[in-house]
Amino acid sequence: MAGLPCAYDTDLQCPFGRCINGRCGGCQSGADCKSGAACLSTPVGMACMPSGAPPSTPAPTATTPPTPAPTATTPPAPSDPFAAARARCLDRINAYRGSAGVAPLSSNAGKLACVDGQAQKDALAQTAHGAFGQCSEAAQNECPGWSGTPESVVDSCLDMMFKEGPGSGSAHGHYTNMMEPSYRTVACGFYVTSSGAVWITQDFYR
Repeated sequence: MAGLPCAYDTDLQCPFGRCINGRCGGCQSGADCKSGAACLSTPVGMACMPSGAPPSTPAPTATTPPTPAPTATTPPAPSDPFAAARARCLDRINAYRGSAGVAPLSSNAGKLACVDGQAQKDALAQTAHGAFGQCSEAAQNECPGWSGTPESVVDSCLDMMFKEGPGSGSAHGHYTNMMEPSYRTVACGFYVTSSGAVWITQDFYR
């Protein structure tokens, strides 16, 4: 009979089973168990348990999962707050160029940070085109200190520039820059002051 080694029924290791042939705890029938106990099936076999009690099950052993080795991660690049306005700026310029049969421009992504800096410098100095040439551009249009959202200023300001129409002299300079066939790329830079004024530079490149 399975069970624990014992000498007497009163041994501590025999709370429910009688000490039979030097073993207690295991059982074949209720006769092997003390008064108030019964021979019940348990996960480890037949054993003497208190009458009416469910068979005991071993307590689960807490295990600590292994800690995975840290992996090198690259922090995500900060999102561009002017991404939608830049896309709109490029789309509007190309729409105006397309209306005159002029080839579209592509975005000069490598110049965006520089052109944003131009817009900021001009805004802080309150001087349109004050930073002209610092990004190696061939020409520049600028919307200085307009009210509205960056997207709405793109629409209003570029529409005003397009309406200058073709011609010579500074009165048509924005239109001329926007429609120049030799330009291949443009970088639209943005800065919004603490008072909400929007400054937009458009730098053109061959």
